[in-house]
Amino acid sequence: MKTSLLTLIIALVISFTCSGQTEKGTKMIGGSGYGSFQEGFDVTLPPNFGYFVTDNLAAGSGLSLVYSKRNNYRNIATGLQPFVRYYFGQDAPTRVFAQANGNILYGGDKSTYGESEQKNSYRHHSLGARLGLAHFITEQVGLEVKLHYNYNFPGSNLTSSAFGFSFGFQIHLPNSASM
Repeated sequence: MKTSLLTLIIALVISFTCSGQTEKGTKMIGGSGYGSFQEGFDVTLPPNFGYFVTDNLAAGSGLSLVYSKRNNYRNIATGLQPFVRYYFGQDAPTRVFAQANGNILYGGDKSTYGESEQKNSYRHHSLGARLGLAHFITEQVGLEVKLHYNYNFPGSNLTSSAFGFSFGFQIHLPNSASM
């Protein structure tokens, strides 16, 4: 019991003393997920890849993967989510970041009512802003929580803009020259 407790304390101390890798040349791979089981099933998985063009500033893109199923309705969509992210502060295990992103999504849905079936295709374009907190549990792995706002352009499938939050992670792969 004492050994387990001591191991846990050491792991926590190490995790709170690690700093994140946000130097120029670092690659960032990760993502977050959204899901819901209200009146059906919804899941959105946006894996992403970024590159630090300068210290603390990353640019990249995510890949939107969307699936929804409710009673007589099914939706499948995919798209790109380009982003620019800036980390504030230096050499701290917990860092605040701000992100601007877009979303270009194309999909299709199908509704079935008795013998009748209706299919639609759509496009969705939005711009968003995110404010997040990343806690680096190691030098290269950060857990994140984000508050976000998305503005959906007129003519998009979604007509209202939305606030939300999400959880995710990022793996920071340092430039081989800095190792």
